[in-house]
Amino acid sequence: MNIEHIPGITKFGYPQGREGRSGLRPTALVIHVMEGTIRGTTSWFMNPRANVSYNYGVGKDGRIVCWVRDENAAWANGKIQKPTWKGLLKRPNGYINPNLHTISIAREGRNSELCTPRQYQSLLHIARLMIDKYRLPINRNTVIGHYEIDSRKPLCPGRINLDHFVIELRKNGQKKEEGGELLGLSDVL
Repeated sequence: MNIEHIPGITKFGYPQGREGRSGLRPTALVIHVMEGTIRGTTSWFMNPRANVSYNYGVGKDGRIVCWVRDENAAWANGKIQKPTWKGLLKRPNGYINPNLHTISIAREGRNSELCTPRQYQSLLHIARLMIDKYRLPINRNTVIGHYEIDSRKPLCPGRINLDHFVIELRKNGQKKEEGGELLGLSDVL
């Protein structure tokens, strides 16, 4: 499945995103938890004062929502605080904004909640699509939690074992057509 050819996906152009990636390509997927619902998150993203967005969201029911196309930088990973992720790109006076070289995928729910089975399968599905599209190696340096960029977010992405998630991504025989239905903005409002 190629995201560009799925009917109903539109270019969103929120003020909370950035057109393009300043010549960089994605080097990692950053997994988040929304601390809320897809509907509430969408509403917040529509507020120009929010200054935040994700590329993709995965509902508890397995729906996959695209807020900012992965060719563009979302605004979810830019605040760097005591990072542990070794994949941050450095420049002479600090780091390059990680939004420019990461894809953000958020799961609906609270940090105290486990993924539903359908949600987990859809997370695997969208992660596999991005890994295949950008030819990323499957390891814990390319699939990270938000807390690995911003230590002030120690519970993001919540109760998901990313080591196990990477093992699941590596399993052979995963059917690429499995996973949730990809939805555009008009489908979640």
